Amino acid sequence: MDRKKKWDSEFKTMLIWKMAAASALSWEIAKAFGSNHPYLAPLSVILCLHGTVGKTVKFSLKRIAGTVIGVLLTAYIVSFVPHNGWVLGALLVLGLWISKWLKLDQVGLHQTAITILFVFSLGQQSNHYAFDRIIDTVIGVAVAILIHMIYPPNLTKYASESMRQFSIKINTAFTDVSSWIKEGCQKVKGEKLQKETDALLKEFHQTKKALHHASDSLKFNLAGEKNRQNLNTYKREMNDLTEGYTYLSNTIKTFLEWGASGLMSSDDRAAWAEEIDIIGQAFKNSKRRYFRQLKI
Repeated sequence: MDRKKKWDSEFKTMLIWKMAAASALSWEIAKAFGSNHPYLAPLSVILCLHGTVGKTVKFSLKRIAGTVIGVLLTAYIVSFVPHNGWVLGALLVLGLWISKWLKLDQVGLHQTAITILFVFSLGQQSNHYAFDRIIDTVIGVAVAILIHMIYPPNLTKYASESMRQFSIKINTAFTDVSSWIKEGCQKVKGEKLQKETDALLKEFHQTKKALHHASDSLKFNLAGEKNRQNLNTYKREMNDLTEGYTYLSNTIKTFLEWGASGLMSSDDRAAWAEEIDIIGQAFKNSKRRYFRQLKI
């Protein structure tokens, strides 16, 4: 199992335990508060508990907003209107327009719609459903966020490893390009190097995505100051990696054209190969010091 799959497995395992613990706890808290519908609390946990604290908080706030709008719109009038699809549709249109006017995004709109549907369907069966819907939602959301903050996810290690692996491939590419120039800039090998460099673009975007997820995982993490500092350094180093990638890609294109022109002398090849070797070694040495200093 490679590192990415290993961390993905650990991440999912942690989420499973958190979801189970938070669901059980929120159910018991809802019952202690006298809820007749305690399942609504773990429902909020399951819907709101995302991979990071930041995403959990964002989704939770949207769920609360949508729930409140749906309850306020539907709870009072549900006893005075006929129960059919046309009335439900009218309530949904009204509730969703109010949500849109209040600048809720698609997640908020969905939460409003779900609340209207359930209050409309179940409100007549229980006088407490609408009130329980709000209270239990708040309980579930609070427990989900609390569980995450007590044991927050930390994706900094994964981001660091992604950076290290990408850096290794960039260093290898510098060496390969230097050798290719020394050997005469053969077209077939140059085109192969160009394809390999183009393939690195996907990994480049994956590495940037890993940095973004790591940054999100540290939001609301009270004990994550050291990791935040490291992550800021990673982002600066990512700029160097970006420049290295761009330089390599442009170099291959330039030397493919120069080699095809027949105007490149052996002295030109030797000088440029040495130049790229120097850049590659400087790049490699700086990254070695960087990853040694930031070892987590």
